[in-house]
Amino acid sequence: SGRYREFWQAGVELIGPPHEEAEAEAIALAMATLERLGLEGFEVHIGHIGVLRRILEVGGVREEDQNPVMNAIDKGEEAALKGLLEKLQVPEESRGVLLAILELEGPKREVLGKARALLAGRTGVLEELERFERVLCALGFFGVEGYRVDLGIARGLDYYTGTVFEIYAPRLGAQKQICGGGSYSLTETLGGVPTPTCGFAFGFDRVLLALEAEGRKLGGDK
Repeated sequence: SGRYREFWQAGVELIGPPHEEAEAEAIALAMATLERLGLEGFEVHIGHIGVLRRILEVGGVREEDQNPVMNAIDKGEEAALKGLLEKLQVPEESRGVLLAILELEGPKREVLGKARALLAGRTGVLEELERFERVLCALGFFGVEGYRVDLGIARGLDYYTGTVFEIYAPRLGAQKQICGGGSYSLTETLGGVPTPTCGFAFGFDRVLLALEAEGRKLGGDK
């Protein structure tokens, strides 16, 4: 259910602005769209892949070796993740910090406080955490609240660079994700100059299924 051979997406990309407000605006727009559609029971989880990448970097993992680790995190494959970290000879301390960070989920203040304590002394990683905090503060400009900070999110595509987020409709069960996105860098891959970008896409079919699960009537008389 909700996972077809072919699927439709609808989304938005914001290209150019390097500011935290741009990332916050993308998240706010995704939430506002679902609210206008009348969907009520959705959950928004926001993380920051830059924090995870910097932990790996401090642990001696080269950028080109980080993507398999991110894929294991994205799929929730704990055994595979631990195996990869061991294979890459990540120091035990860095492994412990990464695994502990991945478990952090909850209200903004609580999660950020625990993350700062875990990352004490790791200047580069703390800088990424501070960038993330500025994005969360910018969400307040758009009146966004009720989201959960989830540092265990790692989008499976290797071009994500910073803030990442996913929106779930729990009534759909295992295939509950109806939207995903974040900040990324892709233009240089296509021959252009590095350009800050952020965006998201809805799984169109899943959004319809989520609305139906809440008893919304689709189509027919308006």
